[in-house]
Amino acid sequence: MRSRFLPIFKSAIWRVPATVFALGLLAFVVNAVGIWCLGGVSRWMSWFQDHRVYFLLWRILLYGVTVYAWLPMRRRVLSGEPDAGTAVRLIRAEVAAIVAVVLIEAVVLFQGP
Repeated sequence: MRSRFLPIFKSAIWRVPATVFALGLLAFVVNAVGIWCLGGVSRWMSWFQDHRVYFLLWRILLYGVTVYAWLPMRRRVLSGEPDAGTAVRLIRAEVAAIVAVVLIEAVVLFQGP
């Protein structure tokens, strides 16, 4: 027997909240396992601080992959919609993304060891 609610959960509107929830749950589990394996929050934070350079390299790699994937997408969007409004909106989105990344990295930098 089919559920009448099944089509609701197949719709695209549920994918974003489900993905955010799944990533949040994954982050919680990774932190909980790390705290448990290292024997406490202070040791987990110490390990995290000791390996912060590797996490920085990982983030730089992710930013590079994102830019590498974005450039062809940007060309495709601009070729599909050649009006000036599309270019302006893309530039605004790009500037907002760059500001967000800079702010995130500044917060991480100023937290310090």
